[in-house]
Amino acid sequence: MSQPIPFERLGHLLTVPVTLAESIQTRFILDTGIGVNLVSRALAEKVGTDATSRVSKGRRMSGQEIALPIERLSSLRLGGHVWRDVDVSTLEMGSFHPMLRDLGGFLSLGPFEALPFTVDYPNGCLRLHEVGDPTVPRSSSYAEVPLHLERDGPSVTGEVEIDLPGGESARVEVDSGSDTLILHERYMSRLGVTPGAPGVRALEGVDETGHPYTRHFATVPGEFRLTAAPSIRQEDPQVMFQRIIYDGLLGNDFLRRGLVTFDLRRSRIGFAPGTV
Repeated sequence: MSQPIPFERLGHLLTVPVTLAESIQTRFILDTGIGVNLVSRALAEKVGTDATSRVSKGRRMSGQEIALPIERLSSLRLGGHVWRDVDVSTLEMGSFHPMLRDLGGFLSLGPFEALPFTVDYPNGCLRLHEVGDPTVPRSSSYAEVPLHLERDGPSVTGEVEIDLPGGESARVEVDSGSDTLILHERYMSRLGVTPGAPGVRALEGVDETGHPYTRHFATVPGEFRLTAAPSIRQEDPQVMFQRIIYDGLLGNDFLRRGLVTFDLRRSRIGFAPGTV
């Protein structure tokens, strides 16, 4: 098995050390929900990227359409693995939260199409499973479920099915860039959450694109389970409700209690407690 790659935490975000074009060392946020790799515009100018004729078109979770030109980065190294001719988009990060401004960008699921990896939350590290390595951490408590991949050009994200309290289910994006579980606001009444009720907090604001939002936060009693592996569950989680284009997003609050293995080659995701 490959050597562990320690990650650092910035709040709920995970950052990993990468080397761009075999010369520039920086840190990227590992964000399984971002779709495409993003490099800060200042860093892209420093390292040099090649323009292409392609454009990545997508939507933020609140629905705004975004079109980003695709550029070509000569190489990206993570641990002992090097990807060549990597598709990236560039983004001005000067307006981001101050704790993110020194980072070089975001690493998506895209580069891992043929390379399974495990996020070992308890031990604070990432492991890449090269050819000949086991693709999953084997244990009697290991559970593996389908990962429904959504591809749009260079963008790759993955979704799983979860069962909500009361018997309803939802398909949620696995998003290491989010903290708590996020659900569409239509689930509020179904889960007994009433705006303005005691314990329900409302937040209004404007996101980085100028789009206004209303979010509600509440602790929802009951168990939220993976449909295909009910033993993997979270009890009484804090949930954020918002009008979004997904049923929901499954964030680090659910993921970080064990090990999570992404195997895009097989469209599977595995969960296990403990250590590899």
